[in-house]
Amino acid sequence: MSYYCQISFKEIEAEDIQDFFVDMKKKAKERYEVSVKNNYGYSPMHKDVFYKNPEDITTELYLTKYQTEQQDWVRKVYTYRWFYLKEYHLLGVFGVGSELEDCFDDTLAFQNSCDQDYDFDYWDKVKLFKDIAEKHKNDTWEEVDPENDYKEDERTDSMLEYLRKSAAYGEIWDTYLDDKLYNDHKGIFISLFSPFYDDLTFISKYSISCYKKTVEEAERFASWKETNDFVVNELKE
Repeated sequence: MSYYCQISFKEIEAEDIQDFFVDMKKKAKERYEVSVKNNYGYSPMHKDVFYKNPEDITTELYLTKYQTEQQDWVRKVYTYRWFYLKEYHLLGVFGVGSELEDCFDDTLAFQNSCDQDYDFDYWDKVKLFKDIAEKHKNDTWEEVDPENDYKEDERTDSMLEYLRKSAAYGEIWDTYLDDKLYNDHKGIFISLFSPFYDDLTFISKYSISCYKKTVEEAERFASWKETNDFVVNELKE
């Protein structure tokens, strides 16, 4: 199965995880405008009304048709799948927004839709992964190709380096991360904001900001369309 995901990592003691998420929530509130800019295009109202006339995208429409759905969506923006590797004191959180990545030691992307020969220094900020990468830097041909699948003329230095890097990725993903993405029975999620009324003031502010962004973009699109229709008509004449 093909996958692409981003995971943010933090070396942290288990007893400090709650305080960490509390601080992350505080920063999410402080930096919400960045999140709005990055995410409003995925909001329920935007997807439905973007191509409509801007005058039709009214506050009344938002309040009567989209407000509840939009607020539920905001909570999902701040809901993350997470795990903790106790032996290594390593917290991992999937899909953190760019405005919150500095809460972590590093945010790494993983995928299998193309080669996985990530540079060895890609792993430097997470000790567990750095140690694995360091180990594979000196892999021999016997270690990277135990079945002798590569012919003699294929056993170049560049190919050996490629296989070393791929082996590092493979050990990191297969040993520590694969089941964290695919095993739904073990999947645990945290939502920074309450599904009830506790955080409604913030949720409402974020949701309304997305609505305003939708109106602004619809107005820009309408203006662009009017200008380009004029150009097209001029060319036809």
